[in-house]
Amino acid sequence: MRDEVRRQLREAKAAPPPPIETKPSPDNSAKIATLLRNCDAHLRANRLTSGKGGNATDCYGEVLKLDQGNADALAGLDRIADRYAESAASAIQRGDAKAARGYLDRVARLNPGYPRLASLREQLTQAESATKSTPPPEPAPPKKTDLEPIDLVSTPQRTEPATPSTPARTGPAQLMVRSNVEDAEISINGRAIGTVPMQIEMKAGVYRVRVSQEGYIDWNGKVELTAGQEQTVQAVLKKKSEKSEPVADAAPPATPRKTPAPEAPPEPESADRNAEKRAAAPEPTPPARTPAPSETPTAKPGQAPNCLKGDCNNGSGTYRYPDGSEYSGDFRNAKMHGQGTYVYAGRGEKYVGDWRNGVINGQGTYYYRSGNRYEGDWRNGRKNGQGTYYYTDRGDKYVGDFKNDQPNGQGVYYYSNGDRYEGEWSNGRKNGQGVMYQNGMKIVGEWRNDQKVQVSVEQ
Repeated sequence: MRDEVRRQLREAKAAPPPPIETKPSPDNSAKIATLLRNCDAHLRANRLTSGKGGNATDCYGEVLKLDQGNADALAGLDRIADRYAESAASAIQRGDAKAARGYLDRVARLNPGYPRLASLREQLTQAESATKSTPPPEPAPPKKTDLEPIDLVSTPQRTEPATPSTPARTGPAQLMVRSNVEDAEISINGRAIGTVPMQIEMKAGVYRVRVSQEGYIDWNGKVELTAGQEQTVQAVLKKKSEKSEPVADAAPPATPRKTPAPEAPPEPESADRNAEKRAAAPEPTPPARTPAPSETPTAKPGQAPNCLKGDCNNGSGTYRYPDGSEYSGDFRNAKMHGQGTYVYAGRGEKYVGDWRNGVINGQGTYYYRSGNRYEGDWRNGRKNGQGTYYYTDRGDKYVGDFKNDQPNGQGVYYYSNGDRYEGEWSNGRKNGQGVMYQNGMKIVGEWRNDQKVQVSVEQ
């Protein structure tokens, strides 16, 4: 009996302890669930190993750090490897050995023991051997895309140089205007452009630049820009002395400055509409003082002459410009500031939304004569930030990031027939990683300048 007990004790000491199962804490469980949703979103947008705002591979890696052996994360990494394997197989079929090798290297980094890795490498070796022994065939003509390229690139605002010294056709220049006074106004060749700080794309030439702010002495300068040049202007404004400051009640407030209309993106299906926009004359800037019309007896003493009602200096009111355009909304220091609606005379267009120092800034909606409209973020009179552009006549729309009036970043274009593109954009065109859902097919891969570069088709 004693010998049996001793034998059992020896066996118990020799046996390894049972593994301790570790479950993620409740806090980690919530974090893991959120991470997995983000990972799936990256995967759907085909941001596999790179992309703006993260990618699926790194995301699943974060999940595995919190919960080693997480089944969803491991399955996600397998799906990424599957996509790269399919892309490698497609590259081998079309004879692109360099692309195929790159895809297989990614598969190996994700999972060195991937089941198809060895066979795909063997296919690549055979394809390379056949290519060396056989002269390359004549390249086939590029396949025409079923859907026409989307052109959402807006026409830049017109800014005429005073005495241009270099032809504008050679490329735009970049002018950055800064000042020691926040929200100081920028005028170029006598035309209000926006507020500091501001980067402006301009034609090559010579320009007169003025930076001004109430209570400060104007800064005036002259800049000469060459094609492709980047130049920064730092305007230092000095405060006016008390003796030189005018008395507030001695003169009527300045007329609110006219803000140029944001340019609409050109519409590829209507060349006549673009020609009409190019032929349109620029909006005139109202003079500083306009005689008060006899039919506006509601204008108060000290108000701008064309103030139809309310307070067009500091408050809410309605102001009519000499060309018939009309603004109704908030004013500050006789400038459009706050919420307001601007109706453009003779154009059938209007803007409803936020203003800052006489310039469109913030959230707003612009209604175009064609029926199209843009809803979203604005900065210095241009579409910048998140927004939606609706094509009313054909039922398409774009939802996503804008920069300098153009889709830039992540966005989705919805076609009226149910097709859609989800992915990266640059200067109004599909550029980068993306997914096209077309005619029941899922086309995954890389686009460049609206053209497919490396894609695979999934049913």
